[in-house]
Amino acid sequence: MYTLQEMAEKLKQIEETTLLEMLGLSSEDLVDRCMDIIEDDPEKFERELAQFFPEEYEDVLREDS
Repeated sequence: MYTLQEMAEKLKQIEETTLLEMLGLSSEDLVDRCMDIIEDDPEKFERELAQFFPEEYEDVLREDS
């Protein structure tokens, strides 16, 4: 049986999507837990969102052109 630290090291080696499923994390969970990262660079995430919601971020897409 693994210690918690050993188990954590093994989990770090698993592909991200699979790990998210194993942990039972949703997009909402990720955003809630990573809000500090989003707050550090909101412009970056606005540009990223524009790729998924182009009709809502037309002005951002024009700026990048």
